[in-house]
Amino acid sequence: MSLEPVDVKLTQFTLSSAEGAVHIHAKGNATLSGVLTVQSDDVLSDLGKDIKKAVDDASEELARKEREAREALAKQEKEIRDAAARKEKELRDAAARKEKELR
Repeated sequence: MSLEPVDVKLTQFTLSSAEGAVHIHAKGNATLSGVLTVQSDDVLSDLGKDIKKAVDDASEELARKEREAREALAKQEKEIRDAAARKEKELRDAAARKEKELR
């Protein structure tokens, strides 16, 4: 016996849950019914833990990247302030030399 593919056009599809099982019922030019049994507490608990871990990991990664960005920005700001201070000192020294030459 071989199975042939069947084209099913669904007009109604419902999922319901009761007592740790998911009930599937679909209607159309054919009817499909079934029950998917799930140990809901364990599966949902594990799924919840996985989702929480993924969110926590993403939050930690975001916090780390923010911290690195703030540190890089602070370093660049310090370099700019130091360069400006050096240039200001050079200009003051040059102005002092020029003033001394003019006297």
